[in-house]
Amino acid sequence: MDLKLSFLLLAITFNGAFAQNSEVDLTHVDFDQHGMQPISAKWQFYWNRLLTPEDFVDGNQQGELIFPGGWNRVSDYPSLGFATYRTKIKLPPQTKGLSIYFPAINSAARIWINGEKVAENGNVTTDKQFYRSKLTGIVLAVPPKVTDLDLIVQVVNYTSFVGGFSGVPELGNTSALMLRLNQTQGINNFFAGSLMAMFIYQLILYSLFQRGKSYLWLALICLGVALRAMIVYGGSFLLPNLFPYVPWEIWKKIEFESVYAIIAFFPLYIAKLFQHEAPQWPTKFFVTISILLCLLVLVTPHYVYGKFLDVGHAALILTFLYALYSAGKARGSGNEDARIIFIGIMVAFPFIALEIIKNSLLHNVNIPLMHLVETGVLVFLLFQVYLLANHFANSFKNLEQLNQSLEKMVDERTEQLTTANNVKERLLSIVSHDIKSPLNSLRGILNTYNQKSITAEEFKYYSKRIEDDLTKTSRLVDNILLWTANQLRGAKPKFERIDLKEIVKENIELF
Repeated sequence: MDLKLSFLLLAITFNGAFAQNSEVDLTHVDFDQHGMQPISAKWQFYWNRLLTPEDFVDGNQQGELIFPGGWNRVSDYPSLGFATYRTKIKLPPQTKGLSIYFPAINSAARIWINGEKVAENGNVTTDKQFYRSKLTGIVLAVPPKVTDLDLIVQVVNYTSFVGGFSGVPELGNTSALMLRLNQTQGINNFFAGSLMAMFIYQLILYSLFQRGKSYLWLALICLGVALRAMIVYGGSFLLPNLFPYVPWEIWKKIEFESVYAIIAFFPLYIAKLFQHEAPQWPTKFFVTISILLCLLVLVTPHYVYGKFLDVGHAALILTFLYALYSAGKARGSGNEDARIIFIGIMVAFPFIALEIIKNSLLHNVNIPLMHLVETGVLVFLLFQVYLLANHFANSFKNLEQLNQSLEKMVDERTEQLTTANNVKERLLSIVSHDIKSPLNSLRGILNTYNQKSITAEEFKYYSKRIEDDLTKTSRLVDNILLWTANQLRGAKPKFERIDLKEIVKENIELF
């Protein structure tokens, strides 16, 4: 606690302010140059008392000095209960256009500035029956030309596991505050929109591939982180502001359900991605833990299931170790995709680890960085998208090569069919003329002989001619068959000695 106090006092000194007896001196601060200043000095704190400005008129109220924040995190008070915070702030003269910003208050609050009630968040009452909380940030305008502020904040908490402030209030130039909130809103919209787009994209991939169940688990991870970003991050409270009548407890249940569900989704994604290398039995353990935590969120109030947040953190760290082991084992077996996934996990893990440390209940660590989980998940998704793009590029390349091969095969087949068609036409021409003519002559002589138009002696004269014609026709048929085979299957030369004169004579007789 001494180390934390030293850092806080050092920060206040650098900001041009100092604190003493719950008073914050900002008289030397140029808000046009320095922007927002954290009101991080110790505040007067009154436990189990809801005090109003009238209660401080006589100056007899005695309270403890604590830093603004969750009273059960900066002190030993229980999370449930009610209390009053008070501080005094000195401002430069002639100052105007200032605002005080409360990132969030757990869980209902009423605020006074210089004795005037300026805001109420939820329904502040000690009666639990009428108590109502609200999840939102609060921006309060500082009265112009006021040099002394008396700030009183009543806080009632019967729902959250952290009571009091969830962040240090800040005071500064209104335009600078609005610019920062708009920037925060824009960044939050970017992360939420990117994650929702990746959710839809992965869901489409799952619907297109029958064995793409890893895409389903990755889509659900994106959805869970996106929901968390739209509910709590950076004071933007996208969904609570869009639906202001939804109770605070519902948003918190959705937030924690999404976080605890990822304990099951992430190892299921890894186990499906590396089916042959990743051990399957740890997924049953992680799914069981996730189901138990989700059921706890469903049936218990926030101040109960919120205390198990570090159990969820420990389970998330174990899922990363499981993912690194599985990806490393797959990488060792020659899986090139596993190398990319392994690097993606290593790059994303520091962001997740910082977020776990930031929200841990074991030790209160103030890490000013925002959107750590969203950044880690998007970084990991970049590696996943690279793998998909690489697979698609290789598929297109293989498809192009296949198309080229098919085109070549079609050209070759067309050429073969053209050749076969030419051979067929040539063959029909030869058969219809060179073979049919001698057969017609033979038929005519036989008909003449059968009709006794010629004698046997005369037939003997023609029979020798017929035999010669049949021999020539038979040789012609053999030549046709050989030529046809050569045209369709190609010819292989055979070298031997021949009688050129005899071959020429035979071919002349054929014609």
